[in-house]
Amino acid sequence: MYVLGECLVDPATRRVSRGSEVLRLSPTAMGVLVALCEARGRVLSRGELLEEVWPGVTVGEEVLTHAIAEARRALGDSPRRPRCIETLHKSGYRLLVDPLAPESAADFEDLDHYVAYVEGCELFFRGGGRNVARAAEAFSGILEADPGHALATAGLARSLFFLDRYFGLAGDNRARIARCGRRAVALDREAPEAHAALGLALTASGDDAQGLASFARAVRLNGRLPETHYLLGRACFAKGDHRTAAAALERAAALCPEDFHSLLLAAKARRALGQAAQCRADLIRARQRLDLRLEVNPADRRALCDRVCIAIELDEAEGGIEVAAGLVEGSDSHYFYLVCGLARAGEIGLALDCLERVVEAGFSDAAWLDHDRDVDPLRGEPRFRRLLAGLRRP
Repeated sequence: MYVLGECLVDPATRRVSRGSEVLRLSPTAMGVLVALCEARGRVLSRGELLEEVWPGVTVGEEVLTHAIAEARRALGDSPRRPRCIETLHKSGYRLLVDPLAPESAADFEDLDHYVAYVEGCELFFRGGGRNVARAAEAFSGILEADPGHALATAGLARSLFFLDRYFGLAGDNRARIARCGRRAVALDREAPEAHAALGLALTASGDDAQGLASFARAVRLNGRLPETHYLLGRACFAKGDHRTAAAALERAAALCPEDFHSLLLAAKARRALGQAAQCRADLIRARQRLDLRLEVNPADRRALCDRVCIAIELDEAEGGIEVAAGLVEGSDSHYFYLVCGLARAGEIGLALDCLERVVEAGFSDAAWLDHDRDVDPLRGEPRFRRLLAGLRRP
């Protein structure tokens, strides 16, 4: 690993972490960045970089230019006012900062906590009950060693919220989640992640005014943090504020090029607003990102689920209903989105079968069901009313 200013560069996973913002580089962009780190301030010519990263392969120099641009974006750098990577006209490139490595035991411990936090965030946003539970374990492990870690406290708060609301965490956890959010803010009032986690907890408990104020504070502190906009979008959707939800979720997706799920949720909000063209545009962008995800990981069941829902919505996939029927056999609560797709396709019985499974798996967000118009075709069904009546409310 390398520490470049405020960024942590992990060549093994191709991740560049800046605060809690994590980007995954292409193999070539990471190769260029590693070569510059290894040169430790020495100028590398374009020819040297091409030979280092593309050995034995003939490529145009524009490929290197694109890789440099990608690395700069991840580092928050600018070619006009470089802080990390400098371009030397007709000479090549060099790093302007020393690629530091931790030297003391304390530094190693802090770095281990940072890596655990980044991995916990990645698990959380990957979705699904097992991943969110593993995220909670990662954040809890950090807090066992360092109870004053504000970001891990915020991460635990949002993980516990999702486990409680969607994945069947036993017990009445709402007060605990709110306490966790307040503690995160008390530990670091300048951490937007802490204010966003508290906002999620407060809006879920019915304190909308204070919850939205916490989200506003998070955005003021750092408006480029995708998780803030994602959590705000979900909170607003659950309250029926589809206009804010759509804007927040689209912003989250704009800040995180790999995020497909925010676009699916934004499309649902746009549909509820009657904005058919914007809904379709969000679905198409989500589909493009999903296809890339499934090329890398064809077994990603959350991605498969979202892809099937989009195919049904856009009426593009032959056998989409059959694929959805096979996925219904799963028992994870994120399959709720299959309920929506099947309901809109008129597959009422199959949609209700799927809804029963996700409720059994822990889905208990009555407010979301109240305001999700995709399930309107189910509302007249006695089975739907029984399931809805059994869910908790704030």
